[in-house]
Amino acid sequence: MIPSMRKVCLLVLCLSTSWAQDEATLREGSGRAVKTLQSVMGQWKQGCNSCHHQMLPMIALAEARKRGIAVDEKAALQAAEGMYAKAWPSIDAVVQYQSISDPALVDGYLLSAAGANGVPSSFYTRVVARRLARWQQADGSWKTLDGRPPHSAPGRMTPTALSVRAVKSYAPEETAVVEKARRWLIGQQPQSAEEHAFRLLGLVWSGADESTRAQAAKDALAFALPDGAWGQQAGMQADAYSTGQMVFALQEAAGVRAERGLAYLLKTQKQDGAWRVATRIHTPAAASPPYFESGLPYGRDQFLSVAATAWAAMALASALPVTTHEPAMVPKASAPADYEAWMEDPVDPKKVSKGGSPALFFAAHDKERVRKLLEAGANANARAKGGFDALIVAAQYPGNAEVLRMLLAKGVSAKPRNGVLYSANALFYAVNAGDTEMVELLLKNGADPMRKSVLFSLAPFRPLEAAAFHEHGDVIRLLHKYGADVDSLDGDGMSSLAWAALNYKPEAMKVLLELGAKRDRVDKFGFTPMDHTRAIEGLPDTCVKLLAR
Repeated sequence: MIPSMRKVCLLVLCLSTSWAQDEATLREGSGRAVKTLQSVMGQWKQGCNSCHHQMLPMIALAEARKRGIAVDEKAALQAAEGMYAKAWPSIDAVVQYQSISDPALVDGYLLSAAGANGVPSSFYTRVVARRLARWQQADGSWKTLDGRPPHSAPGRMTPTALSVRAVKSYAPEETAVVEKARRWLIGQQPQSAEEHAFRLLGLVWSGADESTRAQAAKDALAFALPDGAWGQQAGMQADAYSTGQMVFALQEAAGVRAERGLAYLLKTQKQDGAWRVATRIHTPAAASPPYFESGLPYGRDQFLSVAATAWAAMALASALPVTTHEPAMVPKASAPADYEAWMEDPVDPKKVSKGGSPALFFAAHDKERVRKLLEAGANANARAKGGFDALIVAAQYPGNAEVLRMLLAKGVSAKPRNGVLYSANALFYAVNAGDTEMVELLLKNGADPMRKSVLFSLAPFRPLEAAAFHEHGDVIRLLHKYGADVDSLDGDGMSSLAWAALNYKPEAMKVLLELGAKRDRVDKFGFTPMDHTRAIEGLPDTCVKLLAR
């Protein structure tokens, strides 16, 4: 251990000696939490996979398993297979990216959970990781469209840390991507417990040296409250979500055992094995998947409380010695039954998957492969069973404008078509990716700047909302230039400005306001954009100030 790390560890131990927790107590607390998590994992009923009810608990089970804490392996396997069957139901769904979502956060969590549970590399994981690597921003970070605190807003720390772990695990050849992310993480100054925790985790996952992690650990310890626990933001009370993730991150990244944080978690654990943490989301709009009873008796607090319980379980487990490195296996995720060897390097233009995806789809990320297939006679206009074509698939990859040009030159239409699964169209994917060259190319060729697509298999959104969610300011301007109405309303009477305000997207709000978006429009909930942003507790007042001008 180098001197800087040793100083951090000695400081924590000296300050915490009287709070030291015995192994039996930690094991019992983590074990009760694991039982609770396993009781709720299978109760998720929405169309999307859940970070809080599925992916985080899967990672928690892996941490518990490593320390010899009992896990119901049959139930764990069933829950994992259900989650991955929904995320990756077929080669076609993965290659086409049929369920438009949030790559950095959703795929980052999916692959992180897979890695934690020993899912080996497969065609599925390689495709998802490759696409995720392409979504990295020029500065080395990843963006998320999510804006729900504490796990998504504000900032890019969480999606960046998760993405770098996923890419390093399942696309190990992408060393430049990992190095770029590490540099970005080193240069950040966290403003919340979530950011401190994921900066620490991102640094260890990206291979940062011990001195860098030691300094990050000191910064994280300085963010603690006087009682040794952590609140989500400065000025907020301690809770199990933030304390759990900070205790786990300090142990994982810096070998620091935060005894008073462990004591707080043991003291606040409920009889049912869970921890209750109050939601900060009080808007009537669908900022989160619709509420339903999902296994904890905490009303609208239960989604966040499941996540808190997962972090707390990991924290308690991380203070125990590792007894095994044998992870559970998830057969469905590791051995796709519809895989064929030609998919790795498609050269025969006549090849088609069992689900109807032609060879062009498998090459769509690579302009040279696309060029060779087209020269060999590939049908550029071929469609899969769900209506996807090569243009839609190619638009998922930032930096792919040349491929789009080749396909458009072969007669593929940029205009949206009816009957495509989730109303998918190339423009919506290009907007999501934030690639202005692809977006303008499609708009010039007849793409509809107002055509909605379904996000997360849940609800339709306009391209303007997708651009605003990711804070792609230049894309917002392009959409407006080609006819997108910045004050168009969805079924609830909400504008893009209202959605940006609700999800704490101040850079998008600046552009929308610059383009004339109305600040005071009242939606069907009786809310203005100001009301929505004020209905999310504990965020910086940046959005409020923008709307008050």
